Amino acid sequence: MSNAAARPLLITADSALQDAVLAVAGEAEVEIVVAPEVGAAVGLWSVAPLVLLDAALAPAAVRTLPVPRPGLV
Repeated sequence: MSNAAARPLLITADSALQDAVLAVAGEAEVEIVVAPEVGAAVGLWSVAPLVLLDAALAPAAVRTLPVPRPGLV
């Protein structure tokens, strides 16, 4: 498992949301992988321990990513 696969995944193109999530993660000393679009998340989708999906990207996620997975917020 790569280092990236062991980290939570944030899928968002919203810079304000990204900044907020990274600030909270930084306080908790948790490194997060950020994918700016759904297509960039395909490789980590099934192996990340937690996926945070921007609601605005949910329609694209339904069309692009494999079946639903546990640990999706």
